[in-house]
Amino acid sequence: MSASRLAHDIMVTRLVTLTPHMPVLEGIQRLLRNNITGAPVVGERGEYLAVFSERSCLQALVRAAERFRESTRAHNPASAAQVMARKLVTLSPRMEAIDAIELLLRNRISGAPVLDGGRFVGVFSEKNSMKVLLDAAYNQHPTTEVGAYMNPDLHRSIAPETDVLAIARMFLETHYRRLEVLQGDRLIGQISRRDVVRAMFPMLERIHGN
Repeated sequence: MSASRLAHDIMVTRLVTLTPHMPVLEGIQRLLRNNITGAPVVGERGEYLAVFSERSCLQALVRAAERFRESTRAHNPASAAQVMARKLVTLSPRMEAIDAIELLLRNRISGAPVLDGGRFVGVFSEKNSMKVLLDAAYNQHPTTEVGAYMNPDLHRSIAPETDVLAIARMFLETHYRRLEVLQGDRLIGQISRRDVVRAMFPMLERIHGN
């Protein structure tokens, strides 16, 4: 049996980093430009200080939007339907969980909605994938179906007319990384934290430029 792999075997060593004195909007722009969910903040001697994440971006953007409330209204915040992703990888609750993990990896996505006959029934994410792999490695469970591991929490859904500021607040109040956009019980799109950051950033650039 081969030895277990260690953190240094798989860790990323070429990192995008930020400094503590960098303007917030510049930090957000750097994450968006590099298509990453977060970056370490390092001091003058290269020491690790903290992480600036998509959640940090949302906190800054919501705070700025609330501070410049009248300007924000004047710029008509976009709705979920305007910024959501429409071409989605979807799974079936009867699909083998190992096959679902392979599909997430192949498409480089952190999760996918689960549909049963076109009806949204849950989400299968990286966190669910970890449970599948741990069950297989330590509990010797045979591979099983996505439906046994998916998160069926339907509170993660929003209506297509929900505006991005409301969505940003929802992301800050929950642990969700993505929200499903539903028309009735039918999935019409998906919006992630990054989609909201990307949608709010130009609006706040204009506000700060005035």
